[in-house]
Amino acid sequence: RADKGPLVQGCSCLACRSHSRAHLQLLLHTHEMLASVLLELHNTHWWWGFLGQSRGDTGGTAAAIHRLLQSAAAGNAAAT
Repeated sequence: RADKGPLVQGCSCLACRSHSRAHLQLLLHTHEMLASVLLELHNTHWWWGFLGQSRGDTGGTAAAIHRLLQSAAAGNAAAT
């Protein structure tokens, strides 16, 4: 509840720059529409960055992007 940090440390999206985790949790708990908007902004920002990186890292082939997605999913599962 008292976490004043951004949703993701180092993220440059509007949600992470302007709102703390505690504020986002409050917005979610009170069912404020702003919570959904901010989370969507964050997720879209993350995906655009991920896809931009994957195109550069893989040359844009579908198989290479698929492997990169699997690797990212495995990393996210390990972090939880």
